[in-house]
Amino acid sequence: KKVCFIASPLFAHYNLDGHLLAIHRALHGLRNSGACYHAKWAESMIKLGFFPSRADPDVWMRDKQDHYEYVIVYVNDLLYAGKDAKQFWDNMHSMGYKLKDVGPPTYHLSTTFEHVKDPEPCMTWRPVQYIQKILEQYERMFGKSVKNSQKIH
Repeated sequence: KKVCFIASPLFAHYNLDGHLLAIHRALHGLRNSGACYHAKWAESMIKLGFFPSRADPDVWMRDKQDHYEYVIVYVNDLLYAGKDAKQFWDNMHSMGYKLKDVGPPTYHLSTTFEHVKDPEPCMTWRPVQYIQKILEQYERMFGKSVKNSQKIH
């Protein structure tokens, strides 16, 4: 699928004004960029055996018999939950996705991830940094801090 446009007078310097031009690769910034990316992403996820949630098309699931794997997409940020993260990221790389900052999550969408041991080993997801930011903004706006009976950490 190609994205094309008619060159405006801004392209006259190159003798291309009025010509039909095709965009190669760089799709960011176009009106339909998000839809194009989502369609490509959906194709990749389906190839890997994932299916989208009925409640949210950006939550993908895969039944592994003894557990489910989940992938949550927010624009171009991914969050994978499953037993074999390395295999998932290797699959993404082999499909041509360029990945940055791959590893255990520590911060995502204004929330902080933290491993805890009690009452049982699990990962928590709390809006610590978001709340701190709101409190700092409040203090800047009103010149006084919010009295907080609980320490945010």
